[in-house]
Amino acid sequence: MTSMHQVSLLTIPLILTMLASSAYAHQLFNSGEYRIAGYLIQIATQPEIPAPNTIATILTRVADNNGNDLNDVTIGLRILKNDTLVYAFPPTIARDGHLTLNYVFTEPGVYVIEVDVYNTDGSTVSAKFNIGIVREFGYIFISMVVLGAIMPAVIVAGIVIYKRRRKKEFQLDNNI
Repeated sequence: MTSMHQVSLLTIPLILTMLASSAYAHQLFNSGEYRIAGYLIQIATQPEIPAPNTIATILTRVADNNGNDLNDVTIGLRILKNDTLVYAFPPTIARDGHLTLNYVFTEPGVYVIEVDVYNTDGSTVSAKFNIGIVREFGYIFISMVVLGAIMPAVIVAGIVIYKRRRKKEFQLDNNI
């Protein structure tokens, strides 16, 4: 098998992957969605894995069951740790169904974020989401993603180098 043939075999899957018409991302680590009472309530954090004592952005979205953003929806938010209220964000009218809150988690652990959607009839719809705050995991997670991206390239390069050396050794043996 020629090296040109090997290269073309490696590039075909890559090109087909790039030509795919649609792609779907995985759900973020500290994110989730909950469907209740005709609402789709979603939450995520930025960065994906917040560290203690740094600013984390909590992104909240309220939509209808079809995923259409709701206009002028009243959203409240509470942060709890070990069933103890840590912070309460007062009910606020979200003009486009999105609420963004910056918060500093002071210590690692599992927090519960309760999102309340206030209906015009006075009733409230609530959803709970777990958020993990871990010191070391962020570095380990990022390292594993980088390693997972680099390792296939290293393996392919190692195979190519090995085959080239074997080919040179074979040619030297035949010339002697």
